[in-house]
Amino acid sequence: MNHTTRRYSYLLPVWGMLALIVGGCTTYTPVRQHPDIAQVRDRIVTIAILEPEVEYIRVVFTGDNARQPERERAIANELTIRLRSGVESKGYTVRAETNEWLDKPNVVESSDLQAVRAAYRQAATQLYERAATDDEARQYRVSIGPGANPVAGEKHADALLMVRYAGFEKSGGEQTKDAIVGGLLGVRYASRGGSLEVALIDGTTGDVLWANRGFVSDLGGGRRGYRKSNTTPTAAVNAVLAEFPISARQPAASATPR
Repeated sequence: MNHTTRRYSYLLPVWGMLALIVGGCTTYTPVRQHPDIAQVRDRIVTIAILEPEVEYIRVVFTGDNARQPERERAIANELTIRLRSGVESKGYTVRAETNEWLDKPNVVESSDLQAVRAAYRQAATQLYERAATDDEARQYRVSIGPGANPVAGEKHADALLMVRYAGFEKSGGEQTKDAIVGGLLGVRYASRGGSLEVALIDGTTGDVLWANRGFVSDLGGGRRGYRKSNTTPTAAVNAVLAEFPISARQPAASATPR
């Protein structure tokens, strides 16, 4: 996989998106859940964390924004480590290769894994094509199809965890521009932040059992799934996994590690 050239067309310019989310209030939730997840949980013991798809951009005043491949690999590794800890705290066995993303930046994915990623991108459009209330969020029957099965078999896992992250940081010149424009409009713009999406996929059926999105930036805000001040990927993981389904083998409530 080539981290230095791959582009993720599904990722919005996250710096603009984070500027928008502080502009209003909502009662909707970013969580998506399959209605049969309570029954399916009984047979999920092991979850394989797939390599996170990461896009990290430095936004500059001239508009010649550049991806940061080394930062992307470091974020992928950090996300995997934190997700592993968080998912294990929910009572699951986790399979993940936490150092591969740093040591092998040009790993070529199998055709099966590429197909799974492509299928999830399509599924994600169904999951997030419109806002959902808490009740609506528990009724999502979305699947990536049987293609998940060979990948889960290769990983010796009952379920797969799909991870996507889009982050940004702004140059000094871009921050100055934002301050001037924001002062005229009465708006504050984030200077750094990120968006994390995590989805739990049934390794047998390909059903998306649970998904969530979370945002971090250096702006204030109180929206569900949104955190201020701490802009690290770890903060995004903590926000997203707060409502991750607890294993049927761990009945007691478990908090996501801080």
